[in-house]
Amino acid sequence: MIQKDVIKFICQIDPAFKVLLEKFPIYPLTGLPAEFDPFESLVETIIRQQLSGKAAQTIIGRVKQSIAINPEFISKIDVEQLRKYGLSQAKAKTIKELAAALLGGLDLSEINQLDEIQIRDSLTQIWGIGNWTVDMFLMFELIHPDVWPVNDLGVQKGWQKLHSLPTRPTPNNLLTSGDKFPGIRSAVAWYCWRALEENSKEK
Repeated sequence: MIQKDVIKFICQIDPAFKVLLEKFPIYPLTGLPAEFDPFESLVETIIRQQLSGKAAQTIIGRVKQSIAINPEFISKIDVEQLRKYGLSQAKAKTIKELAAALLGGLDLSEINQLDEIQIRDSLTQIWGIGNWTVDMFLMFELIHPDVWPVNDLGVQKGWQKLHSLPTRPTPNNLLTSGDKFPGIRSAVAWYCWRALEENSKEK
């Protein structure tokens, strides 16, 4: 599906999204980057956990400027050194655990060839990596088209706003609602986030 047609198709299924059609006519998440490092991408996704985009990018920039982001180097430094760059104790430990998993035999070299279930099963075995982290990695790093992060607060709030609901939908409610959008649920999630942006309301 052409990028500019995605939101139009979503609007055909659910007219509540029409409020976003003019402001966000292009869905940008298509195509894996030419130079893709799964370890570095996962580290960045871990850093983004529970942070605003700006705060996460500040820490990511600080880390990239200071150290080599590869399993071998990460394995040689301690948690406290990682914390100096703004990482929480838990995130520093998770990155260390990820590095240890790769050095212990976990192969991410062809992770983009695996299906979502295989990726989820592999990554959630690592301490500190849960379904939210895997959802974000699938969506924003591997560019999977059909990820539906029902546990994400922003997706819940965006859906609530678009549909004028009195309360936030539960993950189970969202799971059922997402069934209307087979194959394009990553785009639906992206537009739920856009619905929360300032001035995205209908004119």
